[in-house]
Amino acid sequence: MHTSALPTRDPEAAERFNQGRERFRRYLGGGGDDDDLWQAEKSFAAAEQNDPGFRLASFFQAVTLNELRDSDRAIEKLRSLTSEGLDFLPEVYVQLAYAHTKRYEGEDYRRAEEALDHAAQAAAAAKREDLRPLIDSYRAFLYAVIGGRGEKEKRDSYLNQAIELGEALLRGRQSAGSFEFSDLETEVHNSLGIAYMRKGERAEPDSELQRQWWARAQAEYEAGLRRGWATARLLQNYGTLLRLQGDQEWWLGRLDRARGYYRKAIELYVRCREINPWDGFSDYRLAELHAKQGDWKAAREYERTGRGKMSSVKESGWGRVAAAVTAEDVAALYEPLNRERAQPASQ
Repeated sequence: MHTSALPTRDPEAAERFNQGRERFRRYLGGGGDDDDLWQAEKSFAAAEQNDPGFRLASFFQAVTLNELRDSDRAIEKLRSLTSEGLDFLPEVYVQLAYAHTKRYEGEDYRRAEEALDHAAQAAAAAKREDLRPLIDSYRAFLYAVIGGRGEKEKRDSYLNQAIELGEALLRGRQSAGSFEFSDLETEVHNSLGIAYMRKGERAEPDSELQRQWWARAQAEYEAGLRRGWATARLLQNYGTLLRLQGDQEWWLGRLDRARGYYRKAIELYVRCREINPWDGFSDYRLAELHAKQGDWKAAREYERTGRGKMSSVKESGWGRVAAAVTAEDVAALYEPLNRERAQPASQ
């Protein structure tokens, strides 16, 4: 999608759109101000308000809403755009799939795959087959997410599909059609990182196979970060890998190693929060990790600030952190699955 000639005759709408585009680029690159994402969304909304027919502005506002974790508003806006004969309809469906995936619910996974099927059909109808790699990269992301969070008996199958898709895309090194706010290789590295991370999580604890999977996950996240794009989401996922490694070390009684992983994870989540302070997920993880480090004051503050933000964290998750902080009892913050794998270390 090329946006050099903007589909609006309203000069103020065009100006606000360009302001939003520049802010959003800076946010994705991770080198701007901490309010770039919020200001980008406001600018795209203002462009749409100045020219209600400026559908590209509506679309980009939905893209920023996705990054702000406001999936409901993003989905509503994107669904309305699918009913119009837009020349960027495949990209609309891709972002709709992403919004549903980020809800992390079974029915939303089905709707996400349906949206990706529509994206592929729309791309074929418009003879835009160059978009197929981008669509497949988001499908790999969807499968990696399902492989980590979906029905347990199907997780391995989805993880294997995610890896097969992602590795094929990297081998092909196709020049993929895209819109300016997506990067094929970054999307693939992120998806593969998630899939390898979850494969390691499901492997025998402390086994050579687990170390190999987690080393591959780390390599994918670092490769994605070197691209300098979509930095916040990569930092969050990399932080999750370090948290998982730290939790396992705790269960195995290697507390110094656990704290080392937690310190590194905290650094990544702090960086992510600096880029996108509007997403409460980083606050949630920082509250949890500081609690695991015994820093209850910091844990309380992040729990307080994070609850007032949009995030994918359910109330049960916040309640678990709040209860642990109130009781100053870290044991409740460890995933039940780990209790099936190893005996807890004494604190």
